[in-house]
Amino acid sequence: MWHARILTIIYMGICEITASAQIPKDVIPQDSTIRTGCLENGLTYYVKHHGGMKQHANFYIVQKVGAIQENDNQQGLAHFLEHMCFKGTEHFRGNSLISYCESLGMQFGTDLNATTRVDETFYQLCNVPVRRQSTIDSCLLILRDWGNALLLQPQAIDEERSVIQEEWKLRTRASNLLIERNLSSLFPNSKYGRRTTLGSMDIVRSFSPKALMDYYHTWYHPSNQAVIIVGDIDPDEMVAAIRQQFGALRNPVGVRPVVAEPVPDNDQPIIIIDHDKELKLGYVKLFIKRGAVADSVRYSVSGLVDDYATQAFCAMLNDRLAQCARQGDCPFVKATMKEGNYVYASVRKALELSVVPKDIRSTAEALRRAVAEVLRASKDGFSLEEAAMFKHSADEALGQSVTAVEVFEACKDHFLHGGALPSSVFVGQTLRRFSSTQLQAMAQERLRQLFSCSGKNMVIVNFNREEAGQQEATAQELLAAVASAEELRLGSYKPATHDGQLLINLPAAGNIIKESRNETLGYTEWQLSNGARVILKKTDMLNQPVILRAEGKGGSARFGRDDLPQVKLFNNAIGISGLGNLSAVQLAQYLADRQLQISMGMDNRYTGISGKAPILQLEPLLQLTHLYLTAIKPDLPSFNMLKQQLKAMVESNHNNVEAVMADSINATLYGHHPWMEAISETDIDKADYNRILQMAHFCTADMRDWTFYLTGNLDEDVVYQLVCRYLASVPTEKVGRRTGRSAVLAQGKVKNIFIRPMKVPNSRAYVMWHNERIVYSPENVIKMDMAGQLLSEALLGKVRLKMQAAYTCNAKGEASLGMDEPIFTLTVMCPMTPGRETEVMKAINETVDDMTRQIDESILNKVKAQMQKRFAAGTQGNGYWDDVVYKYVHYGVDSRADYSLIISALTPKYMQQFMKEFMKHVGKVTVVMLPEDLGKDLFHRMKDLAFVRKNIKTPMKRMAN
Repeated sequence: MWHARILTIIYMGICEITASAQIPKDVIPQDSTIRTGCLENGLTYYVKHHGGMKQHANFYIVQKVGAIQENDNQQGLAHFLEHMCFKGTEHFRGNSLISYCESLGMQFGTDLNATTRVDETFYQLCNVPVRRQSTIDSCLLILRDWGNALLLQPQAIDEERSVIQEEWKLRTRASNLLIERNLSSLFPNSKYGRRTTLGSMDIVRSFSPKALMDYYHTWYHPSNQAVIIVGDIDPDEMVAAIRQQFGALRNPVGVRPVVAEPVPDNDQPIIIIDHDKELKLGYVKLFIKRGAVADSVRYSVSGLVDDYATQAFCAMLNDRLAQCARQGDCPFVKATMKEGNYVYASVRKALELSVVPKDIRSTAEALRRAVAEVLRASKDGFSLEEAAMFKHSADEALGQSVTAVEVFEACKDHFLHGGALPSSVFVGQTLRRFSSTQLQAMAQERLRQLFSCSGKNMVIVNFNREEAGQQEATAQELLAAVASAEELRLGSYKPATHDGQLLINLPAAGNIIKESRNETLGYTEWQLSNGARVILKKTDMLNQPVILRAEGKGGSARFGRDDLPQVKLFNNAIGISGLGNLSAVQLAQYLADRQLQISMGMDNRYTGISGKAPILQLEPLLQLTHLYLTAIKPDLPSFNMLKQQLKAMVESNHNNVEAVMADSINATLYGHHPWMEAISETDIDKADYNRILQMAHFCTADMRDWTFYLTGNLDEDVVYQLVCRYLASVPTEKVGRRTGRSAVLAQGKVKNIFIRPMKVPNSRAYVMWHNERIVYSPENVIKMDMAGQLLSEALLGKVRLKMQAAYTCNAKGEASLGMDEPIFTLTVMCPMTPGRETEVMKAINETVDDMTRQIDESILNKVKAQMQKRFAAGTQGNGYWDDVVYKYVHYGVDSRADYSLIISALTPKYMQQFMKEFMKHVGKVTVVMLPEDLGKDLFHRMKDLAFVRKNIKTPMKRMAN
């Protein structure tokens, strides 16, 4: 959300804006809690103690280089080099670096990771336990090796080429393709128009090891590097350790300086129009590029305040644009304003107005309407109420603790781009002193400074989903839309006002007729006079929102086949409806004003309400719950707009390979049960809004079926009164409990293999083993989770590292009681190199079978350490207690009981026996999507699979057992 972003951006000191005349140009003092300096060899360091990371720390090394430093014959080497940091260094040969980090409970791909961008690269060791000095020394040694001592062995390089090509295939989606083929137009006369992070696959396939070594030694050296360490550490000791580890390093002779590549001004508008049939949603973006800013402003309080004003007008504009989008006659379904990098060039900032039109025919009008909204704010300003609302949320954000990751981002940005590095305390004290009235004027003035439709530094980008017979907007029409926006006479802005009262007349309070206490989990249970139950769990989480969970027995299985269209649109339709005396637009504004979240939905067996609220907004949260149960307000124009949007989504999904794969998986898993199949255009046309509202009333009529859970730092006496007033007061009536056939997982061995045309050929596999006979218990739940992680580790080593047949191969083990019956599942998702499908599928099946005979003890110990670490971190929130109490009440299972002891006791033998039991009565579902150009050899290469059929738009309707 915007208020979370404002603290991060301001704290990072991104102040490249024009100074405001009313604010003194005082230099911003640097955060004194961050130890920073520069060694004699040019290496920069930042060290900060962070009390929120008890006995843990994050270690980073940042390189002031990226793809923009590559020569034409080096495209892709910056990203390739990042991969090689995990393939052998001077002190950590082969995969030993990964093994060492995992022995500390770190997870490869999350805690242990690296990121390459066009103009930066950084490597991270996160959530490192730092109780032992030897661990700190080893982590610093890893950072040193990454920056200066990669082995870059030819065999390891050759092994990684195919991995990176598979990564390129996964990332090459329609949205990325459209940007890449228009880069030269987005960045005329700039090197940014000729570079992408992943680079050229032709070069990746053919470059020599010497070329990579030369790039490494040219750019990776101390003067281009920063070490950043944040966590529960002693700053003095850490600085001394950095000096000892990195002080002796030297820069190469004749070192090449990093020179910022320019993004020139454009005197005339740049207009780019393109399309792709696999694009999910068409959009049009208006960029207004900003000029460079003098250092005197970047380091000043005036720059800090200007940035605050920029975030203010973006937030207030986004509220207005969201309100406009909810109007039935609005030509766009979504529009947002933000300030940040121009596309991905950090050297140039821009305002970005992003608009999603209702359909391709509405593109120009949607852009015109969104620009007109911005111009109205620029001309007339914002209301005092809008400014006060922003200030309230901003003040709350400024009062929150800065996370360790936010500290890293601030230090990284300071190293790469300079600017100020203020403390969060200084930022809060500086910005809180502005009144709502001052902020109101500052935001309007800042908007006027930055937003201009003159044409200079303007860029319009219109990417569309290719549709037969549809006419795209022309460049002239898009330009005219911007130029004529001011002619739209919108009048004065009128917010979606409401008087703050959700209920015109308060309901007569009901009673709590029985109270009991559960000492095991420390919750109170109330039986209400209308038959409902309330479970109240008090926690000591002072700054976390209260969590509401409500669940009523009876979901879509209550309804017959005639209601299938209504079932499929139910959740969306309720989501666009109003409540009580508030329209859908007013309700959305009410929720935003109070930072409330609440929604109602239905699945196969239950109808539910979920919500979150700051503790001071508990009463409105319960009032909203009361209204969902008693007074959903119809909004037919919003429902009709919803149907248009869903039709566009369905049409888009026909050409989207990810959506087709997901639909095929879901359909195959449940034997093409009608309730589980993807929504169709026929469903949308048949859906009856009045019937959906009748179904909602039917599911909420009998309160004896409902249980409410409240979790948070609650005053029980206060909650008692509110529950009587808003939950016990809900009327109850007996209704029939007709239950239809529930969807169940396909039994036996089911296979669905299909072919799809693809721009970038990439095979994908999904395999699920499921068992409904294992007893649901805390121990078995933990074993199933562990089995998935063990399988992931094994497949990573075999399919990616050894076979080089996939960029990733992930597995997950889960146990649930979603249908009130135990279901244990082991799932594998794997994108495969075309031509290697049979090998990969064989490897997956063999690996699972091997787990019934033997479990690698070293991998088991690594997974156990990771699970213990995640468990310790996950017990700190209201969400954890909400889940624990729900499972105990609903299923009678204490999911936290002896968790750590159970994990510690698990041995290879126990896990092998569990896997043997799991596989004894297992069902298996296999879904494989193959690129169409595999041709006639398909049957021979996939001969172990049941059948192959072409699948162009929809999931297959036939299965083999």
